[in-house]
Amino acid sequence: MIYTNLIMKEFLDVNESEIREGTLDKELGLILKEGFLPIGDCIFLEKIFPSSYTRCLSEKYEIEKEFTDFSGYEVSTNRFHIEDFTDQDPFIQSIIFSNKFKKKWLIDFPLESVNLTIGFQDDEVGKFATFTFHKSRNAEVVHDINSLELYEQPIYVEVLSGRSILV
Repeated sequence: MIYTNLIMKEFLDVNESEIREGTLDKELGLILKEGFLPIGDCIFLEKIFPSSYTRCLSEKYEIEKEFTDFSGYEVSTNRFHIEDFTDQDPFIQSIIFSNKFKKKWLIDFPLESVNLTIGFQDDEVGKFATFTFHKSRNAEVVHDINSLELYEQPIYVEVLSGRSILV
């Protein structure tokens, strides 16, 4: 299910054909090609996982002290700027990236649900697109989908449900 604020909806409507017909920048494609890094109950993008972080999961209470929960930890660790990996329009590339990300996620983690978020910034500082994600977990909410209109810049949140096993 996709949730956006009005500013993002307008952007998606105006740029629908460019997004549909566009191709993902090679550098962004390499992020997906390198794949995911599962650590404990968390999943990260291997290419952007900070080299200074340990590759084993800290105790839950340690994560909760700094990030509240595992979802907050994943969102913080998986956050990156699209424009750092492309010279093309970062807004268009972020949506194309998210579409490719979803396909890869469903192949690699077909039973896991995921929340992904894209935020835009276009002001005197510059034009930025930020992508992040976290596994869906009960009682762990990072972005309140009912409050997206409070964001001044465009925001996109998608909850992609994994396929459940029918017994």
